[in-house]
Amino acid sequence: MSLTPLTEVPEFLSSFLARVRPVQARTVLLDNLLPPFPLYARVLNRAERGYGPTSSWQDLGGPGLEVDASTQWTDIVGSNPEAADWNVAMGSVDGSTAAGLAGILGRHTSTPEHCWFLFWEGYAGIGDGIGPATTATITVNPDRSMYVLTGPVADAMELAGGEFYLRRPLWWIPADGAWCVGNDLYGRSVYVGASVEALSEILQEPTLESHPVRGQHLVAAEDF
Repeated sequence: MSLTPLTEVPEFLSSFLARVRPVQARTVLLDNLLPPFPLYARVLNRAERGYGPTSSWQDLGGPGLEVDASTQWTDIVGSNPEAADWNVAMGSVDGSTAAGLAGILGRHTSTPEHCWFLFWEGYAGIGDGIGPATTATITVNPDRSMYVLTGPVADAMELAGGEFYLRRPLWWIPADGAWCVGNDLYGRSVYVGASVEALSEILQEPTLESHPVRGQHLVAAEDF
């Protein structure tokens, strides 16, 4: 893994995440997860089965279910029991979705070579040299302590971890704060806050299954 662990949290990153609204009454809204942005979207991880082609949630859910920003994976399985044979990454971003987002978002920051990536500190074996003694942490809602690493936006597609627990970073933040990607560690999707121009590209990209959301959108612990 080429992502570099940081020994100190950058002041800009601390200030950037300090703009997030505090959680009230244990209910996490999007405003409690990401800082303020003109627009937001929820982007669903693609479903995978072995080494075959991936699938969108809508295709697996079938014509009887209209997938929207509130849809959970359990809704897909409830609509089509055969979807239970498919897997959707939790606490990570699938390769196709990561590539699509990185390609678009890299064009909408002045610092594409300087991005911060956050991994939950509870994941075992993220990479050599990453741990409590060597890597700075920062807390994101709802009270998750995250290791801070750095690298170019393109490194969002890198897998980290051991043989059985490979993950991509769930949080991406460029050094200019032009946008933010993130979700809770139980998410099978990611939320993106960005400019109107960047979000419009994401919502129009056919390889990304995305839906517009507002700051008051409920961030559910997916499948729980």
